[in-house]
Amino acid sequence: CAVISTLSFLLIAVMLPVLEKVLNLPTVFRLYELAYGNLPLIQRLAQSAPGTYSHSRDVADLAEAGAKAVGADAMLCKVGGLYHDIGKTDHPDYFVENQMGTNKHEDLNPRLSVSIIKSHVKIGAERARAAKLPAEIIDIIANHHGNDIITYFYHEAVRRQSDNEKIGGSEVSKVDYSYSESEIPSNRECAIVMLADCIEAAARTVQDPTPAKFSKLIASLFAGKIERGQLDDSNLSFNDMSDIREAFLKILVSKYHSRIAYPDGEDD
Repeated sequence: CAVISTLSFLLIAVMLPVLEKVLNLPTVFRLYELAYGNLPLIQRLAQSAPGTYSHSRDVADLAEAGAKAVGADAMLCKVGGLYHDIGKTDHPDYFVENQMGTNKHEDLNPRLSVSIIKSHVKIGAERARAAKLPAEIIDIIANHHGNDIITYFYHEAVRRQSDNEKIGGSEVSKVDYSYSESEIPSNRECAIVMLADCIEAAARTVQDPTPAKFSKLIASLFAGKIERGQLDDSNLSFNDMSDIREAFLKILVSKYHSRIAYPDGEDD
């Protein structure tokens, strides 16, 4: 019996890496390697887009915590969060987290700006396929924005169209200013990364942060995703979303703790 157990263990130890490579499975070992192996895709992200790299690491932490709160695949969410923006390595200066005082979009037409912003999703998925990442990670990269609207550039286009209405021009289409080539998340892990992504980016803009401000921000962004149908196929229940909100809040309060002031009467 002991001999059989030993042989079984050795067989698994030998075959598992082979199966991982052949079937490209997101096993715990493969995900651990992607999360902590400092692989070329992540090295390039850190070097060419350090702001995005920092954002991605924080998204990974949020997504992992959110997944643990609802019993989803926490390591898959962590890796998905870490790799979700690898497509930004091609044009890093056009993304706000990498800009140093100068915003290149100020001199561009909103339609061109939005095409650059949208391109990071397709580029990221292509990079992930070329690197032979598991399909589950590629799905997160390809759909971490769902088919949601790119609000800032949509409103900028509407403003410019309104300013120039005397000289005519077609009505601004929401489809043209949305991630229309992507799909809404079809599983909990992709949805959790999508939520972590928007929460992390928005949290960086909060002035004089407090737990109450973060709580309000998280609730507002979750409500917006629900209203726009981005979570319709995610299999996340309302209880799940409540648990994820609480998990995100704890991470943000912990991260910004040294900067947060606690007014009288506000809970810690």
